[in-house]
Amino acid sequence: MKNCTYLIYFFFLFASFSCAKKVNPVMSDLKYSPILSVSLDHYKSPQKRKGQNENLSIGLAISGGGSRAEYFGFGVLIGLDEIAYTENIESSFLNEVDYISTVSGGGLGAGYYLSLKKHQVLEDYDNLLNFWDTDLRRDTLSSYLFESSTILNLFKLKRLERTGRSKFPGRVEWEILQEGKKYRGNKIGPLSLGNFFIEKKSSLAVNLPMFVVNGTILNNNERIPFMPHIVDKLKISGALMPHEPFKNLNKGFGFPLNHAIVSSNSFPGILPIPKYSIKDSDEVIRIVDGGVVENFGYRTLFELLDADKNTIDKKRALIVDCSGEVDGNQYEENERIKLARLLPSALFYTLSTRYLPSNERIKELANFYNYDNENIKRIGFSTIKKHFLDEKIKANPAALKDLQIVREMLIKERVRKNRKQKSIRKRNRKHVVSQEFLRRINAINRTKNFSGQEKEAVYNTQKYSQIPTAMFDHFTLAEIFLLYELSVQVQTKLKIYPWEKEILVLAGRYAVYLEQENLKRLLE
Repeated sequence: MKNCTYLIYFFFLFASFSCAKKVNPVMSDLKYSPILSVSLDHYKSPQKRKGQNENLSIGLAISGGGSRAEYFGFGVLIGLDEIAYTENIESSFLNEVDYISTVSGGGLGAGYYLSLKKHQVLEDYDNLLNFWDTDLRRDTLSSYLFESSTILNLFKLKRLERTGRSKFPGRVEWEILQEGKKYRGNKIGPLSLGNFFIEKKSSLAVNLPMFVVNGTILNNNERIPFMPHIVDKLKISGALMPHEPFKNLNKGFGFPLNHAIVSSNSFPGILPIPKYSIKDSDEVIRIVDGGVVENFGYRTLFELLDADKNTIDKKRALIVDCSGEVDGNQYEENERIKLARLLPSALFYTLSTRYLPSNERIKELANFYNYDNENIKRIGFSTIKKHFLDEKIKANPAALKDLQIVREMLIKERVRKNRKQKSIRKRNRKHVVSQEFLRRINAINRTKNFSGQEKEAVYNTQKYSQIPTAMFDHFTLAEIFLLYELSVQVQTKLKIYPWEKEILVLAGRYAVYLEQENLKRLLE
C-alpha cells in the first residue's frame, strides 16, 4: 500500500510538470529576476486606521500547514479578538495588528477574516467568536472557511491544469473571500492587493491592516511577498493558469488577492502551479507554496517591522506555529527546489510540511534586526503541550488516574486488531475519543452552568469552537490531553471532517488563552 502511494504521488508529480509545458509550449520559464525587498515607502501607514495606537507597531505571522493551519490559525485570530486592548476597551489585540504575513494555509484563515472586516460583516458583533456562532456564518456565508476536497478532485484538477482551466482561484474567491454573496443586500466584491496597500498620494483612507501573502518563485526558488511594488518590478501582466485569468495588469495594486492566496497554497505535484505572464516577454513566472522556502512568514514580518517608522522598542511580533508535531530534524532549504526532497514531506494525500525554522533561527534573525526577544512571542500546539506537561507535574493521583483512562482509550482507538498503528481518525464512524471529550465538556458545562442550562448537554461535535472561554479554566489534565491529541493529530489532508475543523479552532483559541497575560504585555 505504501509503495502504491509513492507511485501515485510520482504520477501526479510527473503530470504536473508535463501539463505545465502543454499550456503554452511557446513560453519558457523566466531564468532570473531579482525580487525587490520589502518596503513601505510607497504606502500609507496601517497605523493611520481609525482608533489605532500610532506609537505601537504589531505584526502577526501565521505559518503554513494546510487545513490544520487554516483552522488553528483562525482559532488564534478569534482568541486574539477576545483580548481587550488596555488603552481602548472597544478595541482588541487583533484590531491593533498592523501587519499580517502568512504562508500557505495560514493565508486562508487570515483572508477569510479580512474579507469579513473589509465588507463590514463584523461590525454587528462584539467579537469574531460571536460572529462565528451565528446562523449568518452557517447559512448565508460559507459554513466553514473552505469546503474540503476529495481524492477525485485531484484527478479533476490535473485535467483542468492540462487545459489551463483550473477553478481553484474561483473556489478561494467564493468560499474564503465570500465574493458574490450578499450581506445587508449588498453583493460582496472581489479583493485585490490595493485593498491592503494604499498609495501615499491616494485620497483613500486606510481601513485594513497590511496583508502580505508569501509564495515561492519556482523558477529560481526565491521568496515572493505579494506586495504591489514587487509585482510591478517583476512586470507581471496577467495569469495564464489557473483559469479565470486576468489580463493587462497595469499596476500591482490590481493583483487579485485570490491568485496570491492560491499561489501561496499551490504545493508542487498536488495542486496546479499558477503561471503568470510577463509584460513584453515570452517568459513566464511560476509561483508555488511559500512553505517550500520559509513556512512561517516570519522573515517577511521582520522586514515589514524593520521598515516601519516606529522606534525599535515599539515593535512587537507574534508568530503562530500551526505545524503541529514534526518528526525528524527541523530545517530550511536555501538551495534551488529539489522536488525529490519534498517526497517525505508531501505524500500523495497528506501534506505534512517539514520546512520549519527553529526558535534559534527566529532569534538569530530578531537579533539581526536588534529586536528585543521579549517583544517577540511564538504560540502554537506546543503552547498546549507545554501547559499539559506543567500541569502533569503538579497533578494529584486522582487526576493522573483519570489521565491514564483517556490515554488507554486513545491507544485502543489507534491500534488495529493486527496490532498495527493507524491514525486516531476513523472514516465514517463515531470517533470514540472525540465523543469522550464531548462528554466531558458537557459535564463541565452542567456542573458550572456556563450555558444557563444545568440539566441539558448543549454541545456537540459541531460546536467545539463555540465553547465559552470561561470553561477553559475548568479543564482537567485529561481534557487538556484530549484537546491536544485531537487537534495536533489532524493530518493536513485535502479533506478533513467538520469536527476536526471545530477542534482546531478551539485549540487555537485555547493556545491564545494560555498566553493571554504575555500577549497583553505586547500591547504595552
